[in-house]
Amino acid sequence: MRPGGTIAGPHMMVLSQIGEVKLAVTTNLNINFLRKPVNSDLTAKGRMIKRGKRLAGIEVSNFNSTDIVAHATGT
Repeated sequence: MRPGGTIAGPHMMVLSQIGEVKLAVTTNLNINFLRKPVNSDLTAKGRMIKRGKRLAGIEVSNFNSTDIVAHATGT
């Protein structure tokens, strides 16, 4: 958790795959909001594009019940 109760970017993206890493940071995060989601649950589908010694690249798509609503990439 970051100050103010914010979930850190690395935890949302990569650390769920590789475990806790002290002082991990997000070097890049790009989110494209494609449409306004309807008032329903969202599902995220992601994959790790590349995992190196120091950096990992990820891609995540967020869907509502019928459409993709956002696409994100991060390092």
